[in-house]
Amino acid sequence: MIRLIFTEEMRARLRYERIHHPHPRVRQRLEALYLKSEGWPHQAIRASLGISKPTLIGYLRLFQDGGWAALTGCRFRRAQSALAPYETVIVAAFTHQPPATLAEASTRIAELTGVQRSPNQVGLVLKQFGLQRRKRGAIPGPAPTAARRAEQRSFETQELTPRLREAQASQRTVFF
Repeated sequence: MIRLIFTEEMRARLRYERIHHPHPRVRQRLEALYLKSEGWPHQAIRASLGISKPTLIGYLRLFQDGGWAALTGCRFRRAQSALAPYETVIVAAFTHQPPATLAEASTRIAELTGVQRSPNQVGLVLKQFGLQRRKRGAIPGPAPTAARRAEQRSFETQELTPRLREAQASQRTVFF
């Protein structure tokens, strides 16, 4: 059995933090400890919080071994990109001269860091670093020439206008 001694100051802190701590997992740990400080049996604590016996024992041992800092700490494992140590270099280079495409960004990152990544992965990394992809618009076609304008006018007068008249007279169906 784990025996913990709680001071009145610690119980007051538990009472406040179990409701106001920003992280839900930490709030659950603090709630378990608060109920323990109130003298609840382990079975009642587990039933109240919906946790297993090993989880409750883990919370209590965590507090017993590491104190308040261990109980309120969030130690979640998260994969870290191989490009993370080079973040400042990449951001500085791309802020000075942004890449036109993700393929270009991938090539430049490989030159800067020696780490090769696919364009899709580079897009995700750039987003993590707070860089935005450059948006491109469509390139307009060539300006209409006099011959093209004449062709459009002849189409309008010889083919389109007669068909529209037939459609108005209910002799033809026109779909747009």
